[in-house]
Amino acid sequence: MKFNSCHWITHGLNFEPAHIEMCCLRCHVGGGNLIVKHGYNGEILDWEEFFKLKQPFIEENKQGKINPKCEGCFNLSKADWKEEEHYFNYIHFNHWTHCNCNCIYCFTDHNKQFFNTSRYYNVLPVVKDMFEKKLFRPGGEITFAGGEPTILDEFEDLLNLLIENKVPRIIIHTSGIKYSPAIARGVNAGVVDVVVSLDAGSSETFKKIKNVNAYKRVVRNVKKYAEAEDKKNLPLVATKYILMPKLNDNIEEAEKWLTMTYESGVRSIVLDIEHEWFCLQREKKAFPQYCRDVLYYIHEKADSLGIQVTLYNSARYFINNEKDFPNYDFIPYHYESLGKFKAKNAKKVSN
Repeated sequence: MKFNSCHWITHGLNFEPAHIEMCCLRCHVGGGNLIVKHGYNGEILDWEEFFKLKQPFIEENKQGKINPKCEGCFNLSKADWKEEEHYFNYIHFNHWTHCNCNCIYCFTDHNKQFFNTSRYYNVLPVVKDMFEKKLFRPGGEITFAGGEPTILDEFEDLLNLLIENKVPRIIIHTSGIKYSPAIARGVNAGVVDVVVSLDAGSSETFKKIKNVNAYKRVVRNVKKYAEAEDKKNLPLVATKYILMPKLNDNIEEAEKWLTMTYESGVRSIVLDIEHEWFCLQREKKAFPQYCRDVLYYIHEKADSLGIQVTLYNSARYFINNEKDFPNYDFIPYHYESLGKFKAKNAKKVSN
């Protein structure tokens, strides 16, 4: 039976600080936060019960009803979803907010319950149980986000477990302040994509955005991760730049960031726009021309350097709805399209 749904609803699992959600897209344009299990604290799950908790959402989709929290989500598609097959191939680790920097755009600034707290639960036993019961299948992705993953006590063991179980695609978002041997191992093996949140091309701007003086250390770690890449594979190391009003929304800072990225041996970048500010501009229909100019510049410069561009969240929404933006073959969000995009090598397409 064909119906509108998505891989997160059928086979996804998102660990949050106090519950489990269906997906990780609650902060994104057109993304939901369908809570499956409330009051979760890391205990081994009754997997059959967990899939039963998912079933009402699936039945809703089968009846042609789209949950309001999923309305407009880019992941929805009409297909013959095999919801009776109980397995996971999309897992998001987002169960902590503790971090080694304090970015001014962090969502925890608006959620004081979880503001940069050291509270978290261990997921390593849960993941081991999942593997032992053969509930994970290749073909999807595993993502680390939350606060800063590398400072979790179990991070190295957890990532090594995933690598040893031949998980083919693991995406890690990190501040880059702490170097991780397991990340370097995964990059070298061709299974880990690491996205280092940089947001700046200078120590001064970095400190204003991150509230920590660690720019040089992050750049050193970016270079070490890039050196770990097997150059026969597609680029797996990227630096991220979130466009922030009155901080890094200028061509000079973007130029420094792109130059640093290129000189570090990195051939992939991630681009986004600060979410709340972008939503405000969207409501006002007044996205500033100078910000458009910065986005234009980044894409043109990256293309000239042979650097691949991945769009996240607000940047992707802007590109998709900006009629005057250059016609590129950009990655369609989300991560599952990254391999296809890399294979195309970010080439322009003709109008």
